[in-house]
Amino acid sequence: MTQVIEPSLLFKPLQELWEHDEYTFQHSLRVADRLKRFGEFLNMPREYQDDLYKLGALHDIGKTKIPREILNKSKPLTTDEWQLLRQHPVIGYNMLTGEGYSSNILSGLLYHHENYDGTGYPFKLKGGQLPLFAQILRIVDSFDAITNERTYQNASTVSEAINDMTRLQGRAYEPGLIEDFERMLHSIK
Repeated sequence: MTQVIEPSLLFKPLQELWEHDEYTFQHSLRVADRLKRFGEFLNMPREYQDDLYKLGALHDIGKTKIPREILNKSKPLTTDEWQLLRQHPVIGYNMLTGEGYSSNILSGLLYHHENYDGTGYPFKLKGGQLPLFAQILRIVDSFDAITNERTYQNASTVSEAINDMTRLQGRAYEPGLIEDFERMLHSIK
């Protein structure tokens, strides 16, 4: 039996995301679905699976404050544009703080672009400093971005994406989680 996820916590922010940038909205829904499946694959409690779904749906909500021209730019971003875009986790965190979201969702959102080796953004955290939800989201978010067409990149196949991500384990991604993610993908084919 599937548990209903509180629509009041998702509807307004997702509507805002859809109105601002349809690609980011669609990306967020795909990430939400795959995050929940990954949580189920990892045998996480139902509450955590539901939080993973909410996290996936809302992880890029901060992009609603980034101009569409930057989000959909086909040419390389300027330094200033990159600096602004890299603030979307902090912007999203600030938007959702105090709105009834769990600490797992908030910390996952805030740290989802941090790399396992400390080279990510916005805080350059690494390894054990990273909450599990952020590490899981980092993988699923990257996978979806790599396997879908963008104005600035062609989509990779699932196999190409996994190979690229496997090469980056220990740098961008926690090694054990990449292996679990790959097993999950093979189990749902």
